[in-house]
Amino acid sequence: QDNIEISRNTVFNIISALSPTGIYCYNVNNCTISKNNVHDVIYNSTASPYAGRGIDIELPDGTLNTINLNISNNFVSHIAGIGGGTFLWDFPCGLCITETSGGGGITSGINIYYNSINLSADVTYGMNNSKYSCALGIGDNITGGINLKNNILRNKLGCRTGQTTGNSIAVYYDRNGGTTPFVTSDYNIYYADASSGSNFVGYVYGTGYPNLASGSPHWDDYTYYAKGAQDLNSL
Repeated sequence: QDNIEISRNTVFNIISALSPTGIYCYNVNNCTISKNNVHDVIYNSTASPYAGRGIDIELPDGTLNTINLNISNNFVSHIAGIGGGTFLWDFPCGLCITETSGGGGITSGINIYYNSINLSADVTYGMNNSKYSCALGIGDNITGGINLKNNILRNKLGCRTGQTTGNSIAVYYDRNGGTTPFVTSDYNIYYADASSGSNFVGYVYGTGYPNLASGSPHWDDYTYYAKGAQDLNSL
C-alpha cells in the first residue's frame, strides 16, 4: 500500500480475545498517520495471542531501506493484555513499528512527532508474570532512520491481580546487537511507573534501562551510542 493517510479518527472499545488493534497498516510506504484518538483496546483472554495494540504498522521488508512514514499528533491510551514471550508482537503496545517479515532493514525515513501514548493501569487485563508491555515498540529490522521528538511515552499498565513480575516499558527495541534505530531522539517525556512489576524507560532485547539519565545503565547512554548526544532535553 502506497500514499496512505489515516487522520482524525476516533477508535475505541475494541475488547476481544483475537489480537485487538486500533489502527493496523500492512506493507505501507508514503504513509501519514495523524490526529487520531485510539483508546480502550484490550485483549481480554488468558491464552494466545496475548495483547492489544493501539497503532500497529508493518513496513515493507527486504529491498526497501528508505521509508516515508510520518506519525504525529496521535493520542493512544488504555492498551492492555496479558503479554507473552519476549517477542514484540506478543506485547501490549501503544505504537508498534516492525517490518512485514524481517529482511533488509529499514534505515531512514520514520518520523514520530508530538504523540501522546499512555498505557494506563489495569488490574483486570494487565500483564502476567515475567511478561512485557511498551508504549513504543520497534522491530529488530528497523536499524536506523527514526526521528523521535516531542512525544509523551508513558507505561503504567502493570500486572493483573495475582501477578507481580511484569515489565512496563516506555520504549522497547527488539534487536540483539550493537545498533540503535534513532537518528535523533530529543524533547521526549518518558514514564514507566506501574505500581506492580518492574519499570523501564527503555529496554533493548534483554537489557533494561530504568532511568533516563541517572544510575547505570541509563537510557540516554543507549540513545547516545553511535549517534552522538541524544535526549539532552528529554525528561
